[in-house]
Amino acid sequence: MIPLAKDWFREYAIFNVPPDPPPEQIRTTRPSASSTKVNVDHVNSLDRELLPLFAFRDDEKVDRLLEAAERALGDKQLKGYSNGNGDLSDDAVIDSYAELFSPRVEERYGVKRDEWMWIEYEQDATRLIRSGLIYAIKSILARLFGRQIISVETPLHPLYGDGGPITDAGERVDIVIMNPEYNHFYALCEAKRSAVLKNAVVLTSHYDFLLVDFSHVEGLDRQIMYKAFFYMVLWKCKFMWLSSFEFSIILQMHQTSVGAAVSYSQKLNQDGRSEPFRALLGMMLAQLGEVTVRDPDLDKQVEKYRAQEFPRKPFGGSGGGPRGGSGGNGWNDIHPNWLEKTERTSGKGKKRGNSGQGGRTSGSKKSVRRPHAITNKVDPIISLRLTRSASRQLMSHNTSKTDKGSTPVIRIAGIKCLGPDLERNALFELVPGVQFPSFPSTAEVPFLRVVGGKGTGATGILYKTQLRKADGTKHFYALKLVDGLRPGRGNVNFCADLYNEYINYSLLQVAKHDKHLEEVINRVTTACFGLYRLKDCSWFMLITEWAGEPLKESWVIPENGDKDELLASLTLFHSLGLEHRDCDEKNIVFNPKTKLFKFIDLCDAVWHDCPGFCDCEEMVVRWEILNDGSVTSVNPLEFQRRVMDKYGMEFCNLRKVLAWDGLVNIYDLGKCLREFADGYEESRKEAKVNFLGYNYSYS
Repeated sequence: MIPLAKDWFREYAIFNVPPDPPPEQIRTTRPSASSTKVNVDHVNSLDRELLPLFAFRDDEKVDRLLEAAERALGDKQLKGYSNGNGDLSDDAVIDSYAELFSPRVEERYGVKRDEWMWIEYEQDATRLIRSGLIYAIKSILARLFGRQIISVETPLHPLYGDGGPITDAGERVDIVIMNPEYNHFYALCEAKRSAVLKNAVVLTSHYDFLLVDFSHVEGLDRQIMYKAFFYMVLWKCKFMWLSSFEFSIILQMHQTSVGAAVSYSQKLNQDGRSEPFRALLGMMLAQLGEVTVRDPDLDKQVEKYRAQEFPRKPFGGSGGGPRGGSGGNGWNDIHPNWLEKTERTSGKGKKRGNSGQGGRTSGSKKSVRRPHAITNKVDPIISLRLTRSASRQLMSHNTSKTDKGSTPVIRIAGIKCLGPDLERNALFELVPGVQFPSFPSTAEVPFLRVVGGKGTGATGILYKTQLRKADGTKHFYALKLVDGLRPGRGNVNFCADLYNEYINYSLLQVAKHDKHLEEVINRVTTACFGLYRLKDCSWFMLITEWAGEPLKESWVIPENGDKDELLASLTLFHSLGLEHRDCDEKNIVFNPKTKLFKFIDLCDAVWHDCPGFCDCEEMVVRWEILNDGSVTSVNPLEFQRRVMDKYGMEFCNLRKVLAWDGLVNIYDLGKCLREFADGYEESRKEAKVNFLGYNYSYS
């Protein structure tokens, strides 16, 4: 008896994932050209009306594609040929389908096929996708539906070369699925190594909404996603999937009332599961017109887009995110009843492993429990007393006034953007707030001179400065300069970003009054010396210590560095309750003398109840990236325990601890900067936004 196709596919249409290569086979990984930033000139060569304005996570995308595949298959039975079974027996027909999937597809006549040995490079993933997934889809479309498709690897688009606007021939998508006449493109596929694609998984699991700005692409996660968006517009393809063969993310282009948008699925695990194949089959059947796929609620997403045209607010929530993701629920939400509010948590999501979609989703919970102690692992009652003892010590610190230890005024020379007069001598006044360290100078007004070239960061202008003491000793500092009147870019509010970073440093500074915490905080973050303002002007400046040079490559350990030290820094950073959300190479500095790694640029950082390596996406993904292809003698939870025991720490949320004891009144901190940030937000709310109507429909 020949079974129904949909029933057989549900049970047997699976692919096993090859193992990691043995350690002796691992070579230096070559960089992926397709993981580099999108060339803005190439983007500008496209029809701007086709570029997506926003992207959003569609948690039901895979379910809709699976449902579409089942509807299209209906009561169809497996067929040996497109016109029937001929002289094939029932067993022979079933056997012909079994050869398309694991374990039969992995070998021929008892000989292991090369592509199923292991996945080392993205080219290995490309071969597996073409010879496995795509070939099975082609075969089934031909036999059951009489439809023919072809797949072409890294084809040359007409806009490439020969005087075309796209000059980089290396900027090509890995696979294009099209009709045999080469004139209609159904879907695209971009292959990645698992360690690379996990960066995009972090983005899609953390953010359910993104405003798309091709002129502002930071971090490998956005580089991967934006390159995919670029390919979809270039080839005018409605569907695309990113895949390491181990797991995939499915993308779909939509036309909304305000313009183009892209939806993305959660991570779809491949190993031993039929969902990936059946979802892609449903996608292709929809593109061939055999079935329709229900769209998500696009009107709801358009409402989000209209709302998130305004900048995010610090400390988590539903506003626009740091560079277009989900962001905060207020300039700060610390108030007497704040623990009764629903707060952001890491979310358990689905269990790790081969669990279908398996993506983590951000959860929420009512927090009514006091945090654990922030020091040694001891009896809970003693822990509570230790916390209260530390609280009494911190309570003596009044955060509404600047303590006499801070430096009230400083002089800086060399900031050219202030104009010729102020370049020679600019006087900055300390913004009242918590007590930050004073500058090591005997002069009444410390004098800093710019010694490093100007750099432009995501938030403001960056300088390296030097303070020279009378005895010739030199101290170096990093300055982040922001003009409060500078217009924002897209959904980015520069003043809000600087304010958020200042608040984060203020909370850490208050916590440093506990000597044990001071050691840990100084171990993983740079010392802050306060927020300063150019007298009677709109220029604000955050000053931190200069702690070393940023990493040159994303999470690549320097020659004399140790990956365990970097992972220890990440563990301790999260143990304080901080999640960085932008911990790329530019925001990690390494000191070759101390061999320590520190995290900088805390403007995107949020506070959370970190579950550690159990289920914190930022920690888990970075562990997997750093240990990619190597055998570790210790698992992440054991490593975490060793680090926490060494420093006498437990996971906590410092912001929650400080708020519980009423130690921080954030409303009194940085008021003048917050007014600029609020003013920019209000001006955007009052602005009239003209939405363009697009006639183009993606096929």
